[in-house]
Amino acid sequence: MEKLIFGDKFATTNTNSQVVATQLSKIVPSLQYFEAISDKSFSSKTFSTSINSLKISANYISPFRVSANSSSEYTLMIPIKGKCTTTVENKNFVWDNKSFAYCKPRCEAKSISLIPRNFVLIDLDIQRFHETSKTMLGEQSDKFLHNFENPSLIPLLYKNISFDTMLKQLFYSLNSNLEDITILEKAKFDELIYRTLVFMFMPERFYKDDIYSTKKATISTSMCKLVEELKNEDFFAFMTLSDLEKFFDQSTRNLQLIFNKYYGCTPTQFLREQKLRYASRVIRETDGNINVTKLAIETGFYNFSLFSKYYKTYFGVNPKDSIKNFKKLKF
Repeated sequence: MEKLIFGDKFATTNTNSQVVATQLSKIVPSLQYFEAISDKSFSSKTFSTSINSLKISANYISPFRVSANSSSEYTLMIPIKGKCTTTVENKNFVWDNKSFAYCKPRCEAKSISLIPRNFVLIDLDIQRFHETSKTMLGEQSDKFLHNFENPSLIPLLYKNISFDTMLKQLFYSLNSNLEDITILEKAKFDELIYRTLVFMFMPERFYKDDIYSTKKATISTSMCKLVEELKNEDFFAFMTLSDLEKFFDQSTRNLQLIFNKYYGCTPTQFLREQKLRYASRVIRETDGNINVTKLAIETGFYNFSLFSKYYKTYFGVNPKDSIKNFKKLKF
């Protein structure tokens, strides 16, 4: 049986389709029926978790049929491997890995999968999705809100951007931190997922000039001075991109223009530098007596190898060697 993209070692394995139907109904409350195409060879594996209010599950199921009633729930189905056909009002939606995710609205639907399927389910909070959209797109984002009342296929590739790759990297990070989910909650990992989904649902909005925003991509001289002062006080070290957008009171697009104009970098690069500088200072102030992995997570790096890579690029030495060198100097 294939491994799940996250939570495989904690997963529940089952060969009874009725038990699986009960488990899925907890994630998709509108589930009407679920049946295996072949009970003799049926197998499944599932793992579910919550990050703050975000409900997410990884699943593997051999060929099956499923039907769901209309409900108040919205579910995003992200394929990892395999293909599925979902029928809504006699219209077929075919979704598979590296091609399309499928967003199930409140209407009735039937699905059939003739080959084993590995996929992720996300229980979408539409209000939170729209709030994230407004933060990222600015005041006029109401014009661009996704219509969740109709079923839709969400492309996993836009121009040269692979959302399939982006999502899988998030799932790998989630998998590496399942031992202590509170770490991800404190680091607002669920916020990062929602931001990625907004980008995935409406990528074209981030490639156009922000002509719909009522705010110009400029900041005052006093704001520039304030940023310079706060940089030296680790003010930005624990911020997410959403925090930064709120601080500047700008949309994602405008913020990109502002940082390119005033600081010669992207907002992401700016925050990364602040986090790395903070990490370096903590190593110095603790005389090198610090758990580097915990330090990486504390500063918002869910993947330690990436933290080590960026740290070495910025300081010319990886964090573990930095600690060793500091201890040698002390003695």
